Amino acid sequence: MKKLSKLIISVGAIAVASVSMALSAMAADTLTGTYDVESGVVTLTGVVSSGDQQTLLVLTEDASIVTADVIAQVDQAASITTFVLDSGITSGTYYIRMGGTDGTIQTGILTISGGGDVETVTIIVGDANLDGEVAANDVGYVLRYANAETTRIGNCGVEKTKADDNETVIVGDANLDGEVAANDVGYVLRYANAETTRIGNCGTQIEVLE
Repeated sequence: MKKLSKLIISVGAIAVASVSMALSAMAADTLTGTYDVESGVVTLTGVVSSGDQQTLLVLTEDASIVTADVIAQVDQAASITTFVLDSGITSGTYYIRMGGTDGTIQTGILTISGGGDVETVTIIVGDANLDGEVAANDVGYVLRYANAETTRIGNCGVEKTKADDNETVIVGDANLDGEVAANDVGYVLRYANAETTRIGNCGTQIEVLE
């Protein structure tokens, strides 16, 4: 089961969103949401800039007044063009409401086919062959990949999509800086040898889409 997206927002954001919903009920739909059943990712088109913060609601009803019982999902970010659908959302029609700090209100309809239940797995940062542990053989995989010796690399270089925020993580990237390089070798080596004073992000567990 995939991890639920961000559902906790500030009291101020809830107030802004509630006002937005009341106004947006009279606005024409300008957003289009496309759902990818394989990844659980919703891609929005027609999004316009609406300030330095956006609040997105996915509603079960085309409600003019938003109450907790019609909110299926809440996301908050400076810019929202994609988001991962919560695992509890099933097939059906949903209503998008997006409000920004500049007062811009956007609405849209989202049709879900196949449900929002997305399979995930947990990977460990530094586990270059994805066998569930960071060990000596992972050092060799990361070293070979970093040096472009690609005849034996385990799963190094494979990109995985994180379940909670749709960002990517690269297998073998021990410090999560977006690449597999020489410094990752040192992090994996130290972690595998239990030298934990300098390990980058080795040992961190991350839930990713399967």
